[in-house]
Amino acid sequence: GDYYATPTPDYLEGNLAILKGDLVVQHNYPRRMEQPPFFSDDIIYDKDSIWKSTSNTIDVEGRCIGGCIDVLKDLIGTPYDGTLQFIERYRNDGIIWYFDNFAMNSETLYRTLLQMKYIGWFQTTKAIIIGRTCFESNSTGLSYEDAIKHALQDIPVIYDADIGHTVPRITMINGAMLHLHYKDGQASLQFELK
Repeated sequence: GDYYATPTPDYLEGNLAILKGDLVVQHNYPRRMEQPPFFSDDIIYDKDSIWKSTSNTIDVEGRCIGGCIDVLKDLIGTPYDGTLQFIERYRNDGIIWYFDNFAMNSETLYRTLLQMKYIGWFQTTKAIIIGRTCFESNSTGLSYEDAIKHALQDIPVIYDADIGHTVPRITMINGAMLHLHYKDGQASLQFELK
């Protein structure tokens, strides 16, 4: 973690507030680091952070669940996969998924999203948030954007978001209710514990 940094980076201020019980409204950050943070001791915002979406406007509320898709894919269909039970338990709330893609290439991301869809993980999904990929690669020229758009044509998706292994990053709370608002590249996330 980056909690030792002085002064405390802006994105960690929000994380610390949430850890203390103050569920602050989080917004996308205006700038981001191009270089993954583990290759630098300094936080240098050197590129605009532009969230993209398959929809111009998204305004939904649902139960938040997600994590690193590189790891989650290995749980699909195993005895450790309780996803369908979680979805059924919170069927009336609907689900807002978030995924952090650490190093999955675009073709594997496409196939993984389809696998999740076919097994039923997205049956009550209201929206999906996908963070920026730390280590981008592909085998066929398929872009991450096209992989997302082709696999998830019927679900509103926000991508290149400030979540996961990238800096800055928004704090996500699995199991909490999430009110997600997105319009023209600007997003707000408000969690509620209930």
